[in-house]
Amino acid sequence: MHRFYLLLAALVLVPVIGQAQIRAQDGLAMADAGDFDGAVAVWRPLADKGDVLALFNLGVLAMQGQAGLTPAQAEGFFTKAAQDGHGPAQMALADLAVDQQDWKTAQEWYLAAAITGNARAQFMTGRILDDGLAGSADPAQAADWYERAALQNFAPAQLAFGRLALDNGDMNQGAVWLERAALAGMPEAQFDLAALLAGGLGLAQDLSAARAWYLRAAQSGNRNAMRNLALMQARGDGGAQSYLAALAWAMLANDAATDVAEALKEVMSPEAQAQASALAKTCLDMPVPPICE
Repeated sequence: MHRFYLLLAALVLVPVIGQAQIRAQDGLAMADAGDFDGAVAVWRPLADKGDVLALFNLGVLAMQGQAGLTPAQAEGFFTKAAQDGHGPAQMALADLAVDQQDWKTAQEWYLAAAITGNARAQFMTGRILDDGLAGSADPAQAADWYERAALQNFAPAQLAFGRLALDNGDMNQGAVWLERAALAGMPEAQFDLAALLAGGLGLAQDLSAARAWYLRAAQSGNRNAMRNLALMQARGDGGAQSYLAALAWAMLANDAATDVAEALKEVMSPEAQAQASALAKTCLDMPVPPICE
């Protein structure tokens, strides 16, 4: 899956704006106006002189097949810029390598960007090491990179670092990072946090809070959360008992909660089942209807 890269404005790092920066900005103005041929005419001479922004922007246009450029040319533009330390070009090359399942090349470029502090690059470096995608797995090194990205509030890294802590038996640290990722809106983290709260693992048991987090994850489409929420509602765990809401969520969960739905239908009238089916159509609305909670 190809990523979409944005054209970068020239960043002026010195007090005096040079002619190259002015010309690069001219190219951006042309590209913004849809004059991609004009932009290429501006950027090519700059790229020939090693201007990393021009090289990167030509790579972006090549990825999009603009102005006679082709995706096959993009890698060459990105490589020249990346070798000069241009972070977005390094990320572009890494992402292209992932698309091609070339994990060794991806690791090389993600690492280059990670060293400069790019949070997503740090996370991806950790993921490659964690899963052993480019060789042997190295959970310890993965944890280090996950933590660096997590400290920059990169939610996927917070989730990964939290899960790795749980795997290592550190329930308290796992809960801390999962909560941060959950608060950032990650459904997977919300589900995991709910499970910890329900079981009193790393946190004091709190069925009401667990149910609330399952609800948030379910609202985001997490089917496992829908199943667990349905079970809690059917039992009255952490809140009011409601077969109606439970069946509605079990229906939304489809295959993830077939057994829950069938068990509920055995004790509910056809009329109640029809009401649950109608309710299911509204439970994903925001804000969530109280009857679905």
